[in-house]
Amino acid sequence: MSRRNSLLFTSCLVIAVLAVGLWFFRPATTQSPPDKVPPASSTKVIPPSAAKVALPAALTAHIPEANPTGAIAVSPRESLPAIDAILRDTSLDNIASARALGALVQDATLSQEARAEALAHMLNLSVNNEAALLLPLLKSPDLPDSLATTILTDALNRPLVWQADACLAIMARKTGKDLHTQASEHLAFLTDEDHGDDVNAWTLAVRTARAKWEAAGQ
Repeated sequence: MSRRNSLLFTSCLVIAVLAVGLWFFRPATTQSPPDKVPPASSTKVIPPSAAKVALPAALTAHIPEANPTGAIAVSPRESLPAIDAILRDTSLDNIASARALGALVQDATLSQEARAEALAHMLNLSVNNEAALLLPLLKSPDLPDSLATTILTDALNRPLVWQADACLAIMARKTGKDLHTQASEHLAFLTDEDHGDDVNAWTLAVRTARAKWEAAGQ
């Protein structure tokens, strides 16, 4: 082998050794660790709809309905036992039963419907005793105008004397203008006079007319 070829072979061998050494001692490639996933929160989120707990029916059965005024509404049916007891009591005559019903009519703790029902039965029992039984109601400040109107409307089918007495009682009440107007207009019809809101003048006019009505059996 010539000297030139020997040098070439030696150079190739050195290059091969260096290449193998560089590969063997190459720096190891590192991989970056994956991003850490934050652990799930241990706090359980409750949806708004699931946060509402339904109370058992046994606990809600006696809860009264909300009332804007803060009072608990009284059912109109609650007075029926008292009305039925009065009507079924055979120890009471018509006048005693009517007076017992009148106490319910004036009971402001009862509903309007319950009081109206008691009044309807009372009117049926008051025939021929209207003044004795119904005038105390018309003079009571606890009687609402709606029930006074019921009494006046019923009186228009009764004797003229009672019609006049009912109108006079309403004129003396501190009541609404419409009810006063209705009473004064009917007094004008009965007496052929017009005294406006003058209760004293109406009383004298009715006293004069009463003698005529009683003489005529009206």
